Amino acid sequence: MGRGEIRRKAELYDETAWMYDKRYGYQQSLKHAAALSELPVGKKDVVADLGCGTGDLLKKIRNLGGLGVGFDFSLKMLLEARRKHPDLDFVLADVHRLPLKPSSCSKVFAVTLLQNVNVNVFLEELARICRPHGQALLSSLAKVAEPFIQSILKLRPRKIFSVDEDIMAVMELQG
Repeated sequence: MGRGEIRRKAELYDETAWMYDKRYGYQQSLKHAAALSELPVGKKDVVADLGCGTGDLLKKIRNLGGLGVGFDFSLKMLLEARRKHPDLDFVLADVHRLPLKPSSCSKVFAVTLLQNVNVNVFLEELARICRPHGQALLSSLAKVAEPFIQSILKLRPRKIFSVDEDIMAVMELQG
């Protein structure tokens, strides 16, 4: 997946940002609840919410005491997130090249993201930003999840499960 394709996907999210929560809010809340149940966040956690969309998962992370930052490639999604959650931190970024120091995150969430990325490049970036023994919850839309599943299986996930239209994987990253 090249930069041009990533930019086109970001533009599609830009076009729908104004109605994203009305269209997908309920499904996202189901996924967020399952994600936080499988990968709980505590006060000592430094969390990256990759593909944060309108910021609802990041708000839940903050309410649980985690320190987090949301990243998305869609400027309009981030503007919507900022409108809804002005107390949170959001960054416009490509998840293939995150503006984070190595080993800076104890936990990473990437909910309904992997269908929008080059999975191998993304997994390298994930390994770079996570602390040794950091944990991640990653998901993809089930209808396009085959490449994601093949790549994730190599990392020996703790659990793979489905929620709504997503396949999710929880894993500890070796370090």
